[in-house]
Amino acid sequence: MAYRASPPRKVDAWSKDAVGSAESAPSVAADFVNLEQSTLTHEDGFATPVFAILPDKHDYDRVRFAFGPTTVGNADNDATVAVYAYHSGGSISLVGTSDLTDAGTLPAIEGENYQALYAVIVQAVSGTTAALTVDVFVQGVHQGYVQ
Repeated sequence: MAYRASPPRKVDAWSKDAVGSAESAPSVAADFVNLEQSTLTHEDGFATPVFAILPDKHDYDRVRFAFGPTTVGNADNDATVAVYAYHSGGSISLVGTSDLTDAGTLPAIEGENYQALYAVIVQAVSGTTAALTVDVFVQGVHQGYVQ
């Protein structure tokens, strides 16, 4: 079986900049990002469009959360990043976690394509001068045969 995927799209709301301690698990809808909704924001009488991060998300079987280059505070740092989903009924579930490898990378997390809002947090970070900086990308993944 071959995979097809959308281009990865950076989610600025999930970027981490020198996070030095564990972040709280998300607990309310405002803590999450809607990947497929376009909307308008209003300020000072002006409307500004906000385009969906993954407008065709519904076309994919799975969602992949990938992590850009990582920077840690010191070579002995350990870190775990977690992805959560906020479902329409108000429940929250863990999509998956990614642990910093010896090579200094965070493996991608892939999960079911829920009709949900998503959040990415630094679940744990430790070591001398503990800090983690990383960008987060999302993409839809379609499972199927490619001819």
